[in-house]
Formats: sequence, structure tokens, C-alpha cells
Amino acid sequence: MSFITSLVLIAKEPRFHHLIIHQTLHSYAVANFIIIVIFAIGVNRALVTGDILRATNSIDLWVGGLFGASALYLIWRLLAKPLWHYIARYYNKTFSFVLLIIVIVVTLWINKHASFGFGNLIINKSEFCKQLYEIKRKSDEIPPSVDAECFIGKCMESNPKK
Repeated sequence: MSFITSLVLIAKEPRFHHLIIHQTLHSYAVANFIIIVIFAIGVNRALVTGDILRATNSIDLWVGGLFGASALYLIWRLLAKPLWHYIARYYNKTFSFVLLIIVIVVTLWINKHASFGFGNLIINKSEFCKQLYEIKRKSDEIPPSVDAECFIGKCMESNPKK
């Protein structure tokens, strides 16, 4: 996001805008805690219910909702608003807000289509599938006739992006 914002500002002042990068890093550092909690809720849902979209209980929904709302607030407060004011140094307020919205949309589009493969390093998929099989087997969600290797193989083949 900071790179694209800097590209927008190069037309007015061709220099390195280090304040944008510092603000972006600061906001991501604060938001990482909330993202980790939401990620843990998702992993818990996957292990307990077998589906990330199905909540384990109402506390799960409340905690996820509160952390999600606080993440949106922090991203607005720590990233969008300061960048808007920084861009407003070079353009008027209305145009800078429009530029910020364009930067956010372009950044989200690039993040959706750019893949660097770091996600494969976060979770060991085979160990996750083995653990999922053990939990589902102990809770009798999987009948004894289902082969462990077959279940783990199907789990490894699954791709949530499809």
C-alpha cells in the first residue's frame, strides 16, 4: 500500500516518502495481534467443526466480531486516516480521499492476484490434516471404515481458493 501511495505522490513531489512506509509498518505491527487472534479462531473452527464458516459457539462469533470490528477501526485510524491527511498535503481533501480509495482498491486487487507462496510456510498442511483426522476420529465424526491415508490425502488436495 505504501508503494502505491508513493507512486500517486511522485507526480507532485518526486522523492521517497518514508513517512508513508513508517505509518504502514506501524499499523500492520499493531494489527498483527488482532489478525493472529482471528486466525486462531479460524483454525479452532476448522479443527472442531471441520468448516471455517461454521461457528463452534456464540462466544466464537462475539469474539470474532469484536476483533474484526476493532481491526477495521484500527486500520482506519492507523492507516487510512493518516495517509489521507498526508496525501492532502499535496492535493485538496476531496481529491486526496478519492486517491486513497483508489489506492486501497488497487492494493486489495494486487494482493488478491499476487501470490508469493508464504502461506505454505505458515501451516504444515500434512500435520494439520493428520491432527484434524485424529480429532474427528476421537469425536466419532468419521466412521471407522474411513481410511486415515485416504482422509489425509483428500484433505491435502483441498484448496480453499477454488
